[in-house]
Amino acid sequence: MSFFGTRLHADLYGGCVFVTSDKQYNGDRKYSVRVGMDDGTIHSYAFVEYDTRSEAHREAKWLGKALTSGDAIYDTNQHKFVRTDIFTPSK
Repeated sequence: MSFFGTRLHADLYGGCVFVTSDKQYNGDRKYSVRVGMDDGTIHSYAFVEYDTRSEAHREAKWLGKALTSGDAIYDTNQHKFVRTDIFTPSK
């Protein structure tokens, strides 16, 4: 992580979702959304996919709320987070 100049942002969403930023080869920073898993590992939900800090924090905030409410879960078969709310009929 030190090679990429990774910075850990202090905000924590839903008790487990956070943002990091990494220095790219051209000197710019890109932002990632990561999740602290129950087993102590870190899962990169979106690795260096955001150009701005605000985009990454907006997504992290959404994911934290979705995980807390059950609208998203970690699917161990697919090894990724999936939305559960898309299967709920609208009222």
